[in-house]
Amino acid sequence: MPRLSKLALAPVLLSLASCPGDDASTDDAATPTTGTGTATGTTGDEPPGTSTFGDDVISSSSVTASTSSTGPDPDTSGSSEDTGPPVGDCSTALLCEDFEAYPAGQGPGGPWTVDTNQAAVVVDETRAVSGTRSVRFTTEDGEGSYRRAFMSIAGAPVFPIDGNVMYGRMMIWLTAAPEGSVHWTNIQGEGDVEGMGFRGLSRYGGQHDGRLMANYETYGISTDCWQHSDTTIPVGQWACFEWRFNGPNDEMNFWLDGAPLDDLTVIGMGEGCGGNDAGGHWYSPIYDTLRLGWEHYQATSGKELWIDDVAVDVERVGCPAAP
Repeated sequence: MPRLSKLALAPVLLSLASCPGDDASTDDAATPTTGTGTATGTTGDEPPGTSTFGDDVISSSSVTASTSSTGPDPDTSGSSEDTGPPVGDCSTALLCEDFEAYPAGQGPGGPWTVDTNQAAVVVDETRAVSGTRSVRFTTEDGEGSYRRAFMSIAGAPVFPIDGNVMYGRMMIWLTAAPEGSVHWTNIQGEGDVEGMGFRGLSRYGGQHDGRLMANYETYGISTDCWQHSDTTIPVGQWACFEWRFNGPNDEMNFWLDGAPLDDLTVIGMGEGCGGNDAGGHWYSPIYDTLRLGWEHYQATSGKELWIDDVAVDVERVGCPAAP
């Protein structure tokens, strides 16, 4: 079973900064009709959020431009010390989950909830990094563009996180990445943006023939922003995803197999936005929910993803030993 503890939330001060970017996005999500929530089960055919995109590519010339600058290394940005790669042991972390305690063939139980749309989330014995079990996420083929297969933790005992800085880690195995401009999400941290009347979603996933991507969306206002990486998501093998959502700095950082991907560091602003009600700024929320798995917003074939060895803490945990 996962080991959980609760820490008090420190005051948060949102700050402004900028990050390089002038790429284009092709997020063609349908007009959303549903809000956020943590209920278990299947909801409607539309993705959550508030932004609407047509069939045209949105170029950076049509959105607010961001100031060009070089983002810091995630380990040396001022709010964490660079002491070398962590060893990967999560036994003292806020959350340390190997999914061994849950029955195979069912969704993982508490503290997780499962949320699906034409998809399935089940504990599985096909692949594992540690032990014999992981969680398998599958989406269906067929008509319609939107599919969701998430497991989520919301509120206590994981949230609120001390200082509103969330470090996470998970091992993933993806059978095949989407082709073309399909946008997907694997990691979503969310919560209310303090004093601004809307909810913010900090995401890591991908787009454009498998390229990894940072994404920021909102509930309550229309915002959908992006920053693409040159690195593509690994397929057919276990890979280690690590992230940091740094609320006080409006900052996101990402590591792949222990190495920082600097082109996925976002501080304040990314490459561009569609539905730009926040003026291009990525306002960090007070994080109260974490969703992991697979969600995509344009038509593509059914997808298959495994996740194992999830950790969440106030410090970087690092990758586990190779399977």
